[in-house]
Amino acid sequence: MEVQQVLHMTAGAGDTSYVNNSSLQRTAIDKAKPIVINAILDLFKAASPEMLSIADLGCSSGPNTLLVISEIINAIDGRCRDIGRSSPEFRVFLNDLYSNDFNTLFRSLPSFHEKLRKERGNGFRPCYLAGVPGSFYGRLFPDSSLHFIHSAASLHWLFQVPPLLESENGITLNKGNVYIGKSSPPLVFKAYLEQFQRDFSLFLSSRSREMVAGGRMVLALLGRRSHDPYSGECGVHWGLLAQSLNDMVSQNENLRRIEDMDVEHVFHMNGGDGEASYAQNSFLPKTAIQKAKHAVEKAIQELYCTFPDSLSIADLGCSSGPNTLLVISEIIDTVDGIRLHLRRPSPEFRVFLNDLPSNDFNNLFRSLPGFYEKLKKEKGDDFGSCYVAGVPGSFYGRLFPYRSLHFVHSSYCLHWLSRVPPLLETENGIALNKGNICMGKSSHPLVFKAYSEQFNGDFSLFLSSRSVEIVEGGKMVITLVGRTSPDPCSEECRYVAELLALALDDMVSEGMVEEAKVDSFNVPYYPPSIGEVKAAIEREGSFDLGELEIFKVSWDPSMDDDNGNFVCDKYASGMKVAKFLRSVLEPMLVSHFGKAIIDDLFQRYGKKVADHMSKENPKHVNLVVSMTKRG
Repeated sequence: MEVQQVLHMTAGAGDTSYVNNSSLQRTAIDKAKPIVINAILDLFKAASPEMLSIADLGCSSGPNTLLVISEIINAIDGRCRDIGRSSPEFRVFLNDLYSNDFNTLFRSLPSFHEKLRKERGNGFRPCYLAGVPGSFYGRLFPDSSLHFIHSAASLHWLFQVPPLLESENGITLNKGNVYIGKSSPPLVFKAYLEQFQRDFSLFLSSRSREMVAGGRMVLALLGRRSHDPYSGECGVHWGLLAQSLNDMVSQNENLRRIEDMDVEHVFHMNGGDGEASYAQNSFLPKTAIQKAKHAVEKAIQELYCTFPDSLSIADLGCSSGPNTLLVISEIIDTVDGIRLHLRRPSPEFRVFLNDLPSNDFNNLFRSLPGFYEKLKKEKGDDFGSCYVAGVPGSFYGRLFPYRSLHFVHSSYCLHWLSRVPPLLETENGIALNKGNICMGKSSHPLVFKAYSEQFNGDFSLFLSSRSVEIVEGGKMVITLVGRTSPDPCSEECRYVAELLALALDDMVSEGMVEEAKVDSFNVPYYPPSIGEVKAAIEREGSFDLGELEIFKVSWDPSMDDDNGNFVCDKYASGMKVAKFLRSVLEPMLVSHFGKAIIDDLFQRYGKKVADHMSKENPKHVNLVVSMTKRG
C-alpha cells in the first residue's frame, strides 16, 4: 500500500490536530535554523538572483509551515539592507501529499502577508506562495527551477509500507510489531532498509533535475547514530504503540484483526461533494466554459506558434468542482494536437490554479492523481511534464512574478466584486438599497453609481496586475456574466438577485428575519455592459482587445432542446437554479443571517424561480473577451 494515499497529518485546529501538536517538529526546525540560514546566505552571495525560488517539501499545515520561510526571508532581507541593495522577489512553493490540509494552510496566508508588510515596510518586494500537492518521491517541479529546497521531519516517512513483510504462505513476518522491533526478523529490517534506499535515491535524483546549478538543499529528518536498527534510539515509541494495540486485541477477542484493516477506507474523506456543494451544482459555469471553448483554443493556437518549451498557464477563480481542470485539459489537448501535427516535442506545462484562500483546495488537490493518470493514458509516453500548483489569493492584485505567465484564463468570476461597494448608506446610517440585495428596479441612483465604480476599480486592478505578470504577446481569455444594454437595471441581469430579495422579504413579513438585517445585506455582484468592459481595457492600455463575443445561456441550460425550445419540468429547474445559487452564496448568507434560515430561503427562492420560468425562458448574457499583452 502506498503511504501517500492515506498518510497526512490530522487536519483542522482541534485538540488532536497537527496544528496543536507539532512542538517536537518546531524544536527540530529551531535546532536546524543556523544551517538553513548559512546555506541560504551562501547561495545568495554566490548567485544574487533577482527572484529566489524556494520549496518546502512536506510542509504540512501547522504553525511550523511558514516558520522556515519567514526565517529565510528575514535573513535575505537583512543581508540586502546591510549591503544596500533591494530585496529579491520570493517565489515559495509549499509541498505535501494530496491529502494534506491545504485549506487550513492557505487560510493562514493573508495574516502572513500582512505580517511581512508590517515588518519589512513598503520597500519589500513581493512574496508569491503556491501549494504543490504530490509526493516528493518523484518529480514536482520543472527542470532547473529552484534555488533552495528545505524539508524537515518528513524524509523518515517512506513512500510505502515495505513489500515482502509476509511469507509466501501469507504469514505475517512482523507479528506483534508495527515497525522494526526487537522481535522483528532480519528480513523485516532488510525490507525497510531497501525501501528507504529506493525512496531516498528517487528523492535525490528528482531534486537534482529541479534545482539550478549551485542551488542548496537542507534536510532534517529523524535518524540514528547506531548502525543497529534495533537500538533504542529510534523505535521505542513504535514499540509502545504496538503494545497498546496488542493490549486492545487481548481485551476484546472480537476486535477485527488489525493487520487486515484497509487503511484507505478508514481515512476516506467526503470533502466538498455534498448535495449543496459547488462541485455538485456547477452546471452553469460548465456550460459557459463549453461555449467559450473555441475562443480559448484560438488564443492557444496563436500563442503556441511561438513554440515555447515551457508553457505557463493560470486559471483564476478556479473553484474546486469538476470544471476546475476542464479548461486545463482542453488547453493541453489543443497544444498536443498542434505539436503532433508539426512533429514537435511536447512542451512542459506549468499550471497555476488560483482562488481565494477560503476555497476548498483540499477537494481540488485530491482530484489531481486522477487527472495525471488520465493524461498519461490519453497522451502516451512522449507527452511532456505537467506540474500543477495552487495559488491562494485575490486576483484583484498581484499573484505571480514579473512576466511569468503565457496564458491566463478566468471564467464566471469577474462579475464578482472584491467587496460590497461602499457608500450604500446615508451619513445617518439609512440603507440606500432598502428592499434589494443588489441593483434592483427600485435601487437609488447612488447604488448604481457605487456598483459601477467598484467594478471599474476592480477590473482596472485586475488588468494592471495581469499586465505585469504576462509575457509580451501572452494571451488572456475571460468569460463573465454581463449585459448588452447600457442600463444597469436591465431585465437581462436583474431577476436572479431580485427573486432572492423577494424570498427574504417574505421571510421578513412572516417575522422569520429582521428587516434591518435584509436592508444591510448586499451582494458584491455586477454584470458589466460590453461598453464598460471595452472602455476599461482601452483605459488601462496594456492589452490589445481581440474578439469580444456574446452568448446567452438559460438559467437552466438543460431546459433548451436543440432548437432552443423550452422543454423541462419548471419546478425541477427552479430548484436546480436555487441549488446553484446556494452553492455560491451560502457562506455569505450564513455569515450575515445565520444557518437556520438557509434551507427555507432557497426552497422559497426555487419556487419563485420556477414561477418566473413558467412565464419566460430567462437567460444569462455572457461576455467572452480575448486579449493580447502589448509589448
